[in-house]
Amino acid sequence: MSKKTYTGKPMILKGLVESLRRRDWFTVFMEIMIVVVGVFIGIEVSNWNQDRQNRALAESYLVRLTADLESQIATWEDALQYFRQTRQHTLSALENFQSPVEDLGEQFLIDLYQASQARNLSVRRSTYDELVATGGIEYLPPALSREALGVYYDLSERWLAVAGDITDYRPVIRRHMDYRVQEAIVDACGDVYVRHRFGYSAVQLPDDCDIVLPAALVSAEVEQLHANAIVEQHLRYQASNLRSRTQAIENALVATRNTLAAVRQIKGSES
Repeated sequence: MSKKTYTGKPMILKGLVESLRRRDWFTVFMEIMIVVVGVFIGIEVSNWNQDRQNRALAESYLVRLTADLESQIATWEDALQYFRQTRQHTLSALENFQSPVEDLGEQFLIDLYQASQARNLSVRRSTYDELVATGGIEYLPPALSREALGVYYDLSERWLAVAGDITDYRPVIRRHMDYRVQEAIVDACGDVYVRHRFGYSAVQLPDDCDIVLPAALVSAEVEQLHANAIVEQHLRYQASNLRSRTQAIENALVATRNTLAAVRQIKGSES
């Protein structure tokens, strides 16, 4: 059985060499054009395929960014409601420091304790961090300003730092208030967890709550805390701090909504 010998030359190249030997310039020209056109088409097909993959990757990132921003808005909204409730307790307690002590009761103690509440917050930025780390941010549509996206996440971290600031009032009131009063407030007025549509539990404070304690204990605690200048001083600062927290969250909420609207607009134009 005979073996076929492989010369190693592609058919087009072999034909081109033979045409050159015959000085068949027209055939040479045509064969060169076939090679050039073939290479050009191959490059265009490769570019088209790569562009299609990049668009699909950008679309998946936009979907994930949308989910992150929607969840972040819910987080800011929950935190804003929580800190507004906390600040209302703070202001009520401050007003009661100007009232006669004999007019005060359990609600004064509840306000003092609830004014110390705090929340753990975070910025959902896993998709953005992945975009930056992998270079995938280059695949996002030009209409979505990459610089603006970076500024948004940088500012979000700053707002988070303000919103998460905990003053000394929290340990102060919990050191000065009788532990039996604290336990009664925690049992009756503690955080309420509400299942959120994004799958996690939103934290709220109850609008109203009642505690049951001996009258003598309530009277004694109201009197000693009402006369406690340290508690009152820290409570004043707490009111100012909570104002800064709510303002930071309000700013973060507006910026997150605007960023989400921009991402949605890009998604709509790209689909």
